[in-house]
Amino acid sequence: MKKINKILSLLIALGLIIGIFSGCEKKESVGSDITKLKWYVCFQEQPDFDEVQEEINKILREKINAEIEIKRLDMAGYKEQIKLIISANEDYDLAFCSPMFGWDTFQKSGAFMPLDDLLKEYAPKSYGQIPEEYWNAARGDDGKIYCFLNYQIVARRGGFVAVKDDVEKTGFDFSTIKKASDVTPILAKLKEQNPDCIPIAVENSTARTYLRDNNIRGIDGTQICAMNFADNTNYNVFNLYETPEYEEKIAMIRDWYNKGYVDKDAATTSNLREKIGAGKIKIWYETGINPGIETSLKEIAGGKDVVTSILHPAMIEKSNINATMTCINANSKNPEKAMQFLEMLNTNEDNIYNILNFGIEGKHYNKVSENRIEQIENSGWNPNMAWEFGNQFNAYILPGQEDSVWEETKQLNKESAISPLYGFAFDDSNVKNEISNCEAITTEYCPALETGAVDYTKYLPEFIEKLRSAGSEKIIEEVQRQVDEWKAKK
Repeated sequence: MKKINKILSLLIALGLIIGIFSGCEKKESVGSDITKLKWYVCFQEQPDFDEVQEEINKILREKINAEIEIKRLDMAGYKEQIKLIISANEDYDLAFCSPMFGWDTFQKSGAFMPLDDLLKEYAPKSYGQIPEEYWNAARGDDGKIYCFLNYQIVARRGGFVAVKDDVEKTGFDFSTIKKASDVTPILAKLKEQNPDCIPIAVENSTARTYLRDNNIRGIDGTQICAMNFADNTNYNVFNLYETPEYEEKIAMIRDWYNKGYVDKDAATTSNLREKIGAGKIKIWYETGINPGIETSLKEIAGGKDVVTSILHPAMIEKSNINATMTCINANSKNPEKAMQFLEMLNTNEDNIYNILNFGIEGKHYNKVSENRIEQIENSGWNPNMAWEFGNQFNAYILPGQEDSVWEETKQLNKESAISPLYGFAFDDSNVKNEISNCEAITTEYCPALETGAVDYTKYLPEFIEKLRSAGSEKIIEEVQRQVDEWKAKK
């Protein structure tokens, strides 16, 4: 009996030892199994970066056994930096991207992973939140989806914004402005009342923007080509710089310049926003005056109240939908986990999206109601990039925004007209050299012409002639051919 008891004691002891070691192995295995994801985004440096990142990782470790390493880059140099990262074949999983930052080139070169199957398997909820036709803006030439759309306002209705106090003193009703030229009498009055001010902000794309008064819009990826977007039958492509409407716009801006309504350094300056914030510039143009934007506009105006006037009705273009996206590296070792993270982020699981945007409750913001917050000033976390990170309709409501802001925004998306060229993607393979040459010429001439800095009667004909010599007519013929083929298939 004693021998049996000894044997049992030995077996129990051995079992405990095995249990201890197996427990150690299990714990070590779980730790080593945590997937490390690397995500490139751009926003300003934040003092509480590490603390907020760890708050997010607590959730990710529990829910999907993963951690995210947020690699912050500055907005100003993001395009070149992400280009170097991709060219060097750096090991990363996710990256913010858009056509403005080279998405078309990157996806064509094979830098990003097709996401069709991943979306449906690992992100069905967030995939289903976005209207199916919008996903066409995320497709490459092969028809596959190459990015995760950060869903938000996609309709763009442009118009003027003005500092409320200043424009009210002129006696004009700002809301009655319906086209760019309507603002001229207000500019004159502003200059008369405050000779040291700059009544209106213009930059090297202003004249092209004002062409929307005439329903003329550029065609993405072509630099010089445009179409009358009110003409849904002929789809005639033309050189926007050769239109009488373009000459009319630069003539108007030249008149403003000569009368002192425009910053004399507008052709070369890049700090117009700073001058608006300092109260020097009184009126400026915004491409997207949408529900809930008042808070951002007031911030741009240095904290002063603003008024707006809608010039151009809302329209949905491909470039509006894919203006902000998240892509997965074609060489990612963890695409499934990366997509699981995007699903959590875009459905705001465990409030992860709002933690990323607004930080930690009680430290970076205080709740006013279930979905409304007030941010704590100088708290250490305020990247102010909700549009970059994911589905903005999950964001908390901020002071100055109506409770219905996200429902109103969705409704605006739903009701807005879709561009007649929605879904068209220009392939520049046959005219790469011509496009490059014309781009160099527009870079040379447009800043001066579109800010009124030079005599347009002299330089516009010279500009057009140089474009023709560089192959502008060949580009137009190629775009027209592709538009006609696309239209016939459509």
